[in-house]
Amino acid sequence: MRDRLRTVRLGRFTLSLFATERTDSRGCTGIAWTVRQDGKPVAASTGSDLVYGSPLHADDSDATVAAAIALIAHDATHDENDERIPCEWDADALSDEGSMRFSD
Repeated sequence: MRDRLRTVRLGRFTLSLFATERTDSRGCTGIAWTVRQDGKPVAASTGSDLVYGSPLHADDSDATVAAAIALIAHDATHDENDERIPCEWDADALSDEGSMRFSD
């Protein structure tokens, strides 16, 4: 079962975060996610790409959302060798929206 942690609207994007029953070695929650662009689903975690929370921040905190956005956008635009790849959706715009909203 997945419990919704938080949904954030960022311009053309909606990011939803969900708690899973998985934890990492620190005991931090595995967080599943979905991204919608212009109301259409464009990306979702598949289980192997969960975002894990931080022991320093609540799972639904701004810091966790900002970290999730950075990870999702990077993974969508880079391959396993960290080479830039084309993305089927505008992950760079999601990253920009997240930076504007959650920057210190």
